Amino acid sequence: MHAARLIAISAMVALAVAIVARPTHSHSDLTATPMLVEIRPNPPVIGYPVRITVHHPLLDVHAGQLQWRDAADGSPWHPLPGCELLVPAVSEKPVHLQFRVIDSHGHPSAPLEIRRTPVSPAPQLWVISTEPAEGPNFGQPFRIHLVAQSPLLRPVHLEWRPAGQTSWQRLNQSALTLENVSTLNLRLEFRAVDDTDLPSPPLRASWSVNPLIRSYPVAQRAGFLVPVPLHTLALIPRTDTVLVGGERGFLALLDLITGNVSLLTGHDPEKTIWSVAAVRTSRDEWLGLSASDDGTALLWDLRKRAPRLVFRDHVGGITAVAFSPDGLFAFTGGQDGFCLMWDTESGKVVQKMEISTNAICTLRSWTDGKEVFLAAGDASKRVSLWNALSGKPLASQPADHEQVGALAVSPDLRLLSVGRLPLVRYWRYSANAIRHEFDLTPESLPEPFPWPVQQLFTGVDLTPDGKYAVACDSVGRLTLWRVDDGVRLRTYTLPSGIIFDPSMGFSAIQVTPDGQKALTADRQGYVRLWFIGERP
Repeated sequence: MHAARLIAISAMVALAVAIVARPTHSHSDLTATPMLVEIRPNPPVIGYPVRITVHHPLLDVHAGQLQWRDAADGSPWHPLPGCELLVPAVSEKPVHLQFRVIDSHGHPSAPLEIRRTPVSPAPQLWVISTEPAEGPNFGQPFRIHLVAQSPLLRPVHLEWRPAGQTSWQRLNQSALTLENVSTLNLRLEFRAVDDTDLPSPPLRASWSVNPLIRSYPVAQRAGFLVPVPLHTLALIPRTDTVLVGGERGFLALLDLITGNVSLLTGHDPEKTIWSVAAVRTSRDEWLGLSASDDGTALLWDLRKRAPRLVFRDHVGGITAVAFSPDGLFAFTGGQDGFCLMWDTESGKVVQKMEISTNAICTLRSWTDGKEVFLAAGDASKRVSLWNALSGKPLASQPADHEQVGALAVSPDLRLLSVGRLPLVRYWRYSANAIRHEFDLTPESLPEPFPWPVQQLFTGVDLTPDGKYAVACDSVGRLTLWRVDDGVRLRTYTLPSGIIFDPSMGFSAIQVTPDGQKALTADRQGYVRLWFIGERP
């Protein structure tokens, strides 16, 4: 009896072991989609083999068979020994394959879909970042970081060239550094080349270059704790030194190379400097002229940083100054409407011209080699031309509805005037008359605008060849035109943060003798240097 029980228990244990040892398959095993293990290379490369590895639980116990088919053309299923499919050469068409497992009873699993777009065997290339991140600045360094990869994991090197050129230059690292950006539209091409000399397609990249070359906070560099609004500037010919003036009697020399600022003292520190002029004489003297609300104009020896003469004889403040081109004469215009012509050696008045019944706002002088001429804009809305040596008027013309605040004159007697009108007026002088040609119009302000803004031009100048005009305005924009047909070429704006605020805009402008740059003064207290060349 005892022996019979032992036999029965042994039989039950053996049956249990047999049940445990027998393979079992759940319903989920039979219907599970095969799993993708690897595609190599991924993505597939045109013209090269691709190896696809998949897995399914039934394959581990040899209880199923793997099948595949090309789903792109609807081909029948093919058995696949093992777990890998090798496609000998991938075409340009997208890869669309399906895999499934058939169990021992002929039941198929759900199919695994694989879709891949083949890529060229050529290397791939991307621009990933730049320094500065916001883009290049004219005349400043610019660094471009790139990354390249070969789909076949081959070693690669980088090459570059300016757009439009034919020869490539090799880069020794993954970045290109331009030490000095000298264009307003930077266009470059890059490519990656693998160790078999297979190149990537050219990667074309372009940037709009910020034309602002440099900004000088002149008052702070002179030791002031807060900015001083500036009203006027004048570049000393054939130098890199600028005479600049503004509120609170601020008058200084700025070295554009070093950025150093030297204060000039002599005017009432509570009064505004409205106008300055500078000239370089045949004896290589650097002469400066400054006009102040304190009723004086000072003639400066700018090399010595010292005043040479004091000009008075006006009723009220002096609002505009100019030199004759040779520096032999100085002109002062005042709130009394008179313009006085002074001998810069003796300090004596040579001519006294009654130009207006209101303040003179701007003066410009030029010569034909024999005579010295003067152009004046005043608060009586007029532009006037005078023979300064004889003191005789040549012509006068209304040019604005309130006042003419700035003028530019070319040697062939073309004039530009700006004032309270939101445009630049273009004139020609001939036959003893000033004739209006047409107006240069600015770019419209953004619409809708959150508050009313009146765009007033505060300064204007011509390039030395007379072909281009540039004007600055009260809302912080600089506009460049082609003069002959009035086409607007380009609009610049003050750096970000100035949102068309008339209290922070430009106050004066002067084109450099090479015609490629412009100097501006603004009410933020900055002198700024801009690139205006490369004109279409």
